[in-house]
Amino acid sequence: MQRRICIVGLDGVGINNLSSLLNSVLNYLAGITNKSYLSKYVSIPPYTPVAWTDILSGVNPAKHGIFGFKSVQKRNGTFIGVRTNTALNVMYPRIFEMFAINNLKSIVINVPLTYPPDAIIKHRHMIIVSDWSSPRQFIYPLKYEIKYKDWLVDPPFDWSSVDNKRDYADAITLYLSKRLEIYLDFLEERDFNLFVIIFSEPDWLMHAIPEIVLGHDINLVYKPFSLIDKFIKKATQICDLTVIVSDHGFEIARTALSINGILLEKGLTKIKYNINLNALFKSFLRVHTLGDTFSSLNLSNNSTFNLTPKLFNIIVRLYNKLKILPFIKLKKLLPISYELDYLNSKVIMPEVISWSIYTLKGYEKVTLNILRNSKLSKYIRNIIYTRKLFRGPYLNKGPNLIVIPEKSVEFTFFPHSEPLHVFMGHHEPYALMMLYGDQVLPTRRQEINEINIHDIVPTLLAYSGLPIPNDTDGKVIENIFTIGVYNRTKKRLNYSQSFRILRKLQRLKFR
Repeated sequence: MQRRICIVGLDGVGINNLSSLLNSVLNYLAGITNKSYLSKYVSIPPYTPVAWTDILSGVNPAKHGIFGFKSVQKRNGTFIGVRTNTALNVMYPRIFEMFAINNLKSIVINVPLTYPPDAIIKHRHMIIVSDWSSPRQFIYPLKYEIKYKDWLVDPPFDWSSVDNKRDYADAITLYLSKRLEIYLDFLEERDFNLFVIIFSEPDWLMHAIPEIVLGHDINLVYKPFSLIDKFIKKATQICDLTVIVSDHGFEIARTALSINGILLEKGLTKIKYNINLNALFKSFLRVHTLGDTFSSLNLSNNSTFNLTPKLFNIIVRLYNKLKILPFIKLKKLLPISYELDYLNSKVIMPEVISWSIYTLKGYEKVTLNILRNSKLSKYIRNIIYTRKLFRGPYLNKGPNLIVIPEKSVEFTFFPHSEPLHVFMGHHEPYALMMLYGDQVLPTRRQEINEINIHDIVPTLLAYSGLPIPNDTDGKVIENIFTIGVYNRTKKRLNYSQSFRILRKLQRLKFR
């Protein structure tokens, strides 16, 4: 009989965050930790779409083609913009597709880049519930979307606009309590070999309520985390193997640094600005509690002008020195819109949380030298050529450089030239994996093993008695299951070739 596996993704819960959560809100998980195999790994960049695709494919971004939520577009040696990635841009099969190639069934919930479902090969072997970044919330097949339409509520993922932390935690709780009706029904009532679910809520909560990263204000998030804990308990009761895994961890950032700001001063990056004078004036009055006194004043709604980088930095520097507001509030109050000027830029960092810099031809080394010799280089731990990190056919689609910040430093898109004082939860690269099941050999007390992010897929395939990809970047983790569990054959399969053929056939079918 085929063993049943449940992969539970805890977005943002790294190895360094685990103890405070186990001791307070993940009570069931705390109870099984000593009976589990616990390991850690480094996730670079610690960015949701990249890391989850690494974890679920077992290969690096140069093989699966995903370097962020966006793909940078070039034409004739010039940046022309970005394009939003979808399932069609994932160029390597993920574990649920590998199971489907072996004619096994999967349930896939909240996994990034699973829209449109028609782009997932052999999707008829799956039930797919959309992730938060999908253009619309859906369940495939449609009959389940119709059945669960009242529970398919929109995710409250916009943590950046949170004003009241308790209200936001309550909104997450309400959302989760509804969506769990779907998740538990599929877990308890559907026939599957693999169940993959990612809970994004820990990430949202640690962004919105950074105090919980330090183990404070845990009472605010007890309810949503206890709902996740409830699901984990049910998964361990139903499945032979439960895998708890994360894409990255969290730490507190005290400094916000703009790489685009540094490159802007050197003329390599160009930014388009626009400022609304009416909104700026009202914002200033509101900060100084003069709003009521001057409420009758009103500039034209069309009072906007293009802002120079120099004037922008003067405004930001003034706010920063006065320390009137936290950085997150400052971004809301400054009515300034800004965006990368792709056509006129030589170097860009479009998704700062990905730590990735894209350069035009001839600017790679120049950029490296500028950052290394900058007066702000003390905030940068390392700069690595992407080609030294990744290998694969899609390397040229990715960034040229990966910039790793120092501890407690967050990169920001906000195009100022000087660091800002902040107190924010932000991603760090130390992730975790925990395996629990009857045939799992527990980690010895006080021991945490180190693995590679790409080891998860080949290990789970071996556990299931399935062939391992012939070009995986990972390996089967030894000595974590009782003797006889692993598929001891040396059989390998060219999943990527099968993937390409099946995708072509599906594209022809849906034209």
